[in-house]
Amino acid sequence: MTDYTNRIVGTKLNTGKIDICTYCGRVGLVKSINGKIFVTHFEGITPSEEGDAQIWDDECPKKGIPLKPSNPESH
Repeated sequence: MTDYTNRIVGTKLNTGKIDICTYCGRVGLVKSINGKIFVTHFEGITPSEEGDAQIWDDECPKKGIPLKPSNPESH
């Protein structure tokens, strides 16, 4: 299991950057997917008693936050 909540803010990883979640205020891995921002707080896979895999994750928000539009005054 990977827990991003105890990582140092500003750390860059191949899949994103560790930062404060604008949705809940916790630390997580921030990534942009198809124009939406997702923040993963922890994720992992463990085998279940039935022999298949059980996926664990805590992500904000569940459907993604649209990217904030750029400030038109900054152009």
